[in-house]
Amino acid sequence: MAELISAGPSSFATEGERQAAAILQQYLPADWIVICNKILPTNDGRSFEIDFIVIGKNWVFLLDEMALATEDTATLVILLYIALVEEVVWVSYL
Repeated sequence: MAELISAGPSSFATEGERQAAAILQQYLPADWIVICNKILPTNDGRSFEIDFIVIGKNWVFLLDEMALATEDTATLVILLYIALVEEVVWVSYL
């Protein structure tokens, strides 16, 4: 089970984000870190949100949850895990 870093249940913008975080935490390895809803500032004073920053061995992923159904989110996480274990460079999921 991955380590989940968030500001708590109220920090998620949608129920889909909360579900995706729970699935990422459950299915990714224990030595991985999932940072939720990080606001990143830009040099021009603007900012943007990244839903998930996933840090694994030799990998960093920036993920955006797109209000997928729970089953689709689980499939996306499983594809992500397979990509990392098998060292696939790119996974596209539509």
